[in-house]
Amino acid sequence: MNASSRKFSMLIAAAIATGLMAGSSRAANLTGVSVALSNHKPSKTGVTQTISFKPVTSVPAPGDLKITWASGFDFTNVIASADVAVSGGGVAWDAVVNGDLNSATRVLTLGWSSGTLTPGSMVTVTMGFTKNPAAGGNYNVTIQTGANGFATATDSRTVPVTIVDAGVAVSASVPYPPTNPTITNITPTETIVISSGATQVISFDLTDVNDENLDYTATPSTGAISVAPSPVSPITASTKNGVTITFTYFANGATGSQTITVTADDNEGVGGGIVTYNIQLFVI
Repeated sequence: MNASSRKFSMLIAAAIATGLMAGSSRAANLTGVSVALSNHKPSKTGVTQTISFKPVTSVPAPGDLKITWASGFDFTNVIASADVAVSGGGVAWDAVVNGDLNSATRVLTLGWSSGTLTPGSMVTVTMGFTKNPAAGGNYNVTIQTGANGFATATDSRTVPVTIVDAGVAVSASVPYPPTNPTITNITPTETIVISSGATQVISFDLTDVNDENLDYTATPSTGAISVAPSPVSPITASTKNGVTITFTYFANGATGSQTITVTADDNEGVGGGIVTYNIQLFVI
Protein backbone atom coordinates (compact mmCIF):
# COMPACT_ATOMS: atom_id res chain seq x y z
CA MET A 1 0.00 0.00 0.00
CA ASN A 2 1.46 3.36 -1.02
CA ALA A 3 1.55 6.42 1.24
CA SER A 4 -1.54 7.96 -0.35
CA SER A 5 -3.60 4.79 0.14
CA ARG A 6 -2.45 4.44 3.76
CA LYS A 7 -3.46 8.06 4.45
CA PHE A 8 -6.87 7.50 2.87
CA SER A 9 -7.43 4.35 4.95
CA MET A 10 -6.48 6.16 8.12
CA LEU A 11 -8.96 8.95 7.36
CA ILE A 12 -11.75 6.42 6.76
CA ALA A 13 -10.95 4.60 10.02
CA ALA A 14 -10.95 7.90 11.94
CA ALA A 15 -14.29 8.88 10.45
CA ILE A 16 -15.82 5.52 11.42
CA ALA A 17 -14.45 5.80 14.96
CA THR A 18 -15.81 9.32 15.29
CA GLY A 19 -19.22 8.17 14.11
CA LEU A 20 -19.26 5.31 16.59
CA MET A 21 -18.26 7.61 19.42
CA ALA A 22 -20.98 10.08 18.49
CA GLY A 23 -23.55 7.30 18.36
CA SER A 24 -22.49 5.93 21.74
CA SER A 25 -23.06 9.32 23.41
CA ARG A 26 -26.62 9.66 22.14
CA ALA A 27 -29.15 9.74 24.97
CA ALA A 28 -31.55 6.83 25.38
CA ASN A 29 -35.28 7.49 25.39
CA LEU A 30 -37.08 7.69 28.73
CA THR A 31 -40.26 5.60 28.88
CA GLY A 32 -43.64 5.98 30.55
CA VAL A 33 -43.41 9.77 30.22
CA SER A 34 -46.43 11.77 31.38
CA VAL A 35 -46.80 15.53 31.82
CA ALA A 36 -50.10 16.42 33.51
CA LEU A 37 -51.44 19.91 34.20
CA SER A 38 -54.24 20.58 36.67
CA ASN A 39 -55.62 23.12 34.17
CA HIS A 40 -54.82 23.56 30.48
CA LYS A 41 -56.37 26.98 29.87
CA PRO A 42 -54.16 29.76 28.44
CA SER A 43 -52.75 32.19 31.03
CA LYS A 44 -54.16 30.09 33.89
CA THR A 45 -52.32 30.71 37.18
CA GLY A 46 -51.86 28.40 40.17
CA VAL A 47 -51.45 25.37 37.90
CA THR A 48 -49.91 22.21 39.33
CA GLN A 49 -47.74 20.17 36.98
CA THR A 50 -47.08 16.47 37.58
CA ILE A 51 -44.31 14.87 35.56
CA SER A 52 -43.65 11.12 35.61
CA PHE A 53 -41.19 8.93 33.75
CA LYS A 54 -39.22 5.69 33.92
CA PRO A 55 -35.42 5.68 33.45
CA VAL A 56 -33.87 3.36 30.89
CA THR A 57 -30.23 3.57 32.02
CA SER A 58 -28.75 3.10 35.51
CA VAL A 59 -27.16 6.32 36.76
CA PRO A 60 -25.21 6.02 40.05
CA ALA A 61 -25.00 8.90 42.52
CA PRO A 62 -24.29 11.71 42.29
CA GLY A 63 -26.73 12.39 39.48
CA ASP A 64 -29.03 15.06 38.09
CA LEU A 65 -32.53 15.29 36.68
CA LYS A 66 -33.06 18.32 34.44
CA ILE A 67 -36.47 19.47 33.18
CA THR A 68 -36.74 22.29 30.63
CA TRP A 69 -39.98 23.96 29.58
CA ALA A 70 -40.60 25.81 26.32
CA SER A 71 -40.88 29.58 26.28
CA GLY A 72 -44.32 30.70 27.42
CA PHE A 73 -44.53 28.96 30.80
CA ASP A 74 -44.14 31.38 33.71
CA PHE A 75 -42.59 30.19 36.98
CA THR A 76 -42.29 33.61 38.66
CA ASN A 77 -44.58 32.57 41.53
CA VAL A 78 -42.96 29.18 42.12
CA ILE A 79 -40.96 28.83 45.35
CA ALA A 80 -39.00 25.68 44.61
CA SER A 81 -38.28 24.74 48.23
CA ALA A 82 -42.03 24.79 49.00
CA ASP A 83 -43.73 24.05 45.67
CA VAL A 84 -41.53 21.33 44.12
CA ALA A 85 -41.40 17.69 45.21
CA VAL A 86 -39.62 14.68 43.70
CA SER A 87 -39.77 10.98 44.55
CA GLY A 88 -39.05 7.52 43.19
CA GLY A 89 -36.38 6.15 40.90
CA GLY A 90 -34.69 4.13 43.64
CA VAL A 91 -32.56 7.04 44.86
CA ALA A 92 -32.42 9.41 47.85
CA TRP A 93 -33.21 12.81 46.35
CA ASP A 94 -31.52 15.91 47.69
CA ALA A 95 -33.71 18.45 49.46
CA VAL A 96 -35.15 20.92 46.96
CA VAL A 97 -33.78 24.46 47.33
CA ASN A 98 -34.87 27.64 45.60
CA GLY A 99 -31.71 27.68 43.48
CA ASP A 100 -32.79 24.44 41.79
CA LEU A 101 -35.23 26.40 39.62
CA ASN A 102 -34.08 29.02 37.11
CA SER A 103 -37.37 30.72 36.31
CA ALA A 104 -35.76 32.92 33.63
CA THR A 105 -34.65 29.92 31.55
CA ARG A 106 -37.46 27.64 32.80
CA VAL A 107 -35.02 24.94 33.89
CA LEU A 108 -35.46 22.79 37.02
CA THR A 109 -32.42 20.76 38.14
CA LEU A 110 -32.84 18.15 40.88
CA GLY A 111 -30.11 15.88 42.20
CA TRP A 112 -29.53 12.72 44.18
CA SER A 113 -26.48 12.01 46.35
CA SER A 114 -27.00 8.34 47.13
CA GLY A 115 -28.42 5.33 45.37
CA THR A 116 -28.62 4.46 41.68
CA LEU A 117 -31.35 5.68 39.35
CA THR A 118 -33.04 2.39 38.48
CA PRO A 119 -34.39 1.46 35.03
CA GLY A 120 -38.16 1.01 35.10
CA SER A 121 -38.56 2.66 38.52
CA MET A 122 -41.08 5.51 38.21
CA VAL A 123 -39.93 9.04 39.08
CA THR A 124 -42.58 11.66 39.89
CA VAL A 125 -42.04 15.43 40.07
CA THR A 126 -44.74 17.89 41.10
CA MET A 127 -44.52 21.67 40.87
CA GLY A 128 -47.24 24.04 42.00
CA PHE A 129 -48.13 27.68 41.28
CA THR A 130 -47.03 27.67 37.65
CA LYS A 131 -48.64 29.83 34.97
CA ASN A 132 -49.63 28.55 31.54
CA PRO A 133 -48.61 30.18 28.25
CA ALA A 134 -50.91 32.94 27.03
CA ALA A 135 -51.65 31.30 23.66
CA GLY A 136 -53.09 27.88 22.94
CA GLY A 137 -50.93 25.26 21.25
CA ASN A 138 -48.35 22.56 21.97
CA TYR A 139 -45.39 23.43 24.19
CA ASN A 140 -42.47 21.05 24.61
CA VAL A 141 -41.15 19.80 27.93
CA THR A 142 -37.73 18.10 27.88
CA ILE A 143 -36.72 15.65 30.62
CA GLN A 144 -33.08 14.56 30.97
CA THR A 145 -31.10 12.42 33.41
CA GLY A 146 -27.37 11.90 33.78
CA ALA A 147 -24.31 12.25 35.98
CA ASN A 148 -24.03 15.25 38.27
CA GLY A 149 -23.53 18.41 36.20
CA PHE A 150 -23.90 16.51 32.91
CA ALA A 151 -23.43 18.28 29.59
CA THR A 152 -24.83 15.32 27.64
CA ALA A 153 -27.79 13.42 29.07
CA THR A 154 -27.78 9.66 29.59
CA ASP A 155 -31.56 9.40 29.08
CA SER A 156 -33.81 12.06 27.53
CA ARG A 157 -37.31 12.63 26.19
CA THR A 158 -39.15 15.67 24.82
CA VAL A 159 -42.96 15.61 24.94
CA PRO A 160 -45.62 18.17 23.97
CA VAL A 161 -48.08 19.69 26.44
CA THR A 162 -51.30 21.08 25.02
CA ILE A 163 -52.63 24.46 26.14
CA VAL A 164 -56.23 24.85 25.06
CA ASP A 165 -59.18 27.02 26.10
CA ALA A 166 -61.47 24.06 26.70
CA GLY A 167 -61.69 23.53 30.44
CA VAL A 168 -59.68 21.35 32.77
CA ALA A 169 -58.01 18.28 31.29
CA VAL A 170 -55.06 16.00 31.77
CA SER A 171 -52.27 15.90 29.20
CA ALA A 172 -50.08 12.86 28.88
CA SER A 173 -47.60 11.99 26.19
CA VAL A 174 -45.50 8.89 25.67
CA PRO A 175 -43.28 7.80 22.77
CA TYR A 176 -45.70 5.00 21.87
CA PRO A 177 -49.27 4.69 20.53
CA PRO A 178 -51.93 6.24 22.83
CA THR A 179 -52.36 3.35 25.26
CA ASN A 180 -52.39 5.29 28.55
CA PRO A 181 -55.50 5.07 30.72
CA THR A 182 -57.72 8.16 30.93
CA ILE A 183 -59.36 9.90 33.89
CA THR A 184 -62.50 11.79 32.83
CA ASN A 185 -66.00 12.95 33.77
CA ILE A 186 -65.24 14.39 37.20
CA THR A 187 -68.55 14.86 39.06
CA PRO A 188 -69.52 17.40 40.41
CA THR A 189 -68.06 19.78 37.83
CA GLU A 190 -64.86 21.38 39.07
CA THR A 191 -63.98 23.44 41.03
CA ILE A 192 -65.85 21.58 43.79
CA VAL A 193 -66.82 23.93 46.65
CA ILE A 194 -67.48 22.31 50.01
CA SER A 195 -67.94 23.59 53.57
CA SER A 196 -65.42 22.60 56.22
CA GLY A 197 -66.70 19.57 58.11
CA ALA A 198 -69.03 18.52 55.31
CA THR A 199 -68.88 15.50 52.99
CA GLN A 200 -69.13 15.33 49.22
CA VAL A 201 -69.72 12.35 46.94
CA ILE A 202 -67.29 12.52 44.00
CA SER A 203 -67.00 10.27 40.96
CA PHE A 204 -64.80 9.90 37.89
CA ASP A 205 -64.43 7.50 34.97
CA LEU A 206 -61.41 5.28 34.27
CA THR A 207 -60.91 4.00 30.72
CA ASP A 208 -58.20 2.03 28.95
CA VAL A 209 -58.40 1.57 25.16
CA ASN A 210 -56.63 -1.80 25.40
CA ASP A 211 -59.10 -3.10 28.03
CA GLU A 212 -56.27 -3.70 30.50
CA ASN A 213 -56.52 -3.93 34.27
CA LEU A 214 -56.05 -0.58 36.02
CA ASP A 215 -54.58 0.24 39.41
CA TYR A 216 -55.73 3.57 40.80
CA THR A 217 -55.47 5.79 43.88
CA ALA A 218 -57.31 8.89 45.15
CA THR A 219 -55.32 10.95 47.67
CA PRO A 220 -56.60 14.23 49.19
CA SER A 221 -54.11 16.99 50.01
CA THR A 222 -56.07 17.55 53.25
CA GLY A 223 -59.20 16.00 54.70
CA ALA A 224 -60.00 12.34 54.28
CA ILE A 225 -61.77 9.76 52.16
CA SER A 226 -64.64 8.77 54.47
CA VAL A 227 -66.19 6.22 52.10
CA ALA A 228 -63.58 4.26 50.16
CA PRO A 229 -63.58 4.36 46.35
CA SER A 230 -65.77 1.72 44.72
CA PRO A 231 -65.18 -0.47 42.82
CA VAL A 232 -61.87 -1.05 44.55
CA SER A 233 -58.47 -1.07 42.85
CA PRO A 234 -57.47 -2.83 40.67
CA ILE A 235 -60.23 -2.54 38.08
CA THR A 236 -60.25 -5.84 36.20
CA ALA A 237 -63.28 -5.75 33.90
CA SER A 238 -64.57 -3.67 30.98
CA THR A 239 -62.00 -0.90 31.25
CA LYS A 240 -62.28 -0.36 27.49
CA ASN A 241 -65.87 0.81 28.00
CA GLY A 242 -65.02 2.88 31.07
CA VAL A 243 -65.67 2.24 34.76
CA THR A 244 -67.17 4.85 37.11
CA ILE A 245 -65.37 5.18 40.46
CA THR A 246 -67.30 6.75 43.35
CA PHE A 247 -66.06 7.84 46.79
CA THR A 248 -66.92 10.30 49.57
CA TYR A 249 -64.60 13.14 50.58
CA PHE A 250 -64.70 14.48 54.17
CA ALA A 251 -63.48 18.10 54.46
CA ASN A 252 -61.99 17.82 57.93
CA GLY A 253 -58.64 19.42 57.03
CA ALA A 254 -57.46 22.87 56.01
CA THR A 255 -59.62 25.39 54.18
CA GLY A 256 -58.93 27.12 50.88
CA SER A 257 -57.71 25.54 47.65
CA GLN A 258 -57.20 21.79 47.99
CA THR A 259 -56.82 18.84 45.63
CA ILE A 260 -57.59 15.16 45.41
CA THR A 261 -54.86 13.53 43.32
CA VAL A 262 -56.12 10.62 41.24
CA THR A 263 -53.63 8.27 39.55
CA ALA A 264 -54.28 5.42 37.12
CA ASP A 265 -51.75 2.83 35.93
CA ASP A 266 -52.26 0.20 33.22
CA ASN A 267 -49.04 -1.61 34.26
CA GLU A 268 -47.80 -2.04 30.71
CA GLY A 269 -44.15 -2.95 30.38
CA VAL A 270 -43.89 -0.84 27.22
CA GLY A 271 -46.09 1.97 25.99
CA GLY A 272 -48.23 2.74 29.03
CA GLY A 273 -47.66 4.92 32.03
CA ILE A 274 -49.12 6.43 35.15
CA VAL A 275 -51.60 9.23 34.47
CA THR A 276 -52.37 11.80 37.17
CA TYR A 277 -55.36 14.13 37.54
CA ASN A 278 -55.80 16.72 40.30
CA ILE A 279 -59.46 17.20 41.22
CA GLN A 280 -59.81 20.83 42.31
CA LEU A 281 -61.52 21.61 45.64
CA PHE A 282 -62.19 24.79 47.57
CA VAL A 283 -63.04 24.32 51.25
CA ILE A 284 -64.82 27.20 52.97
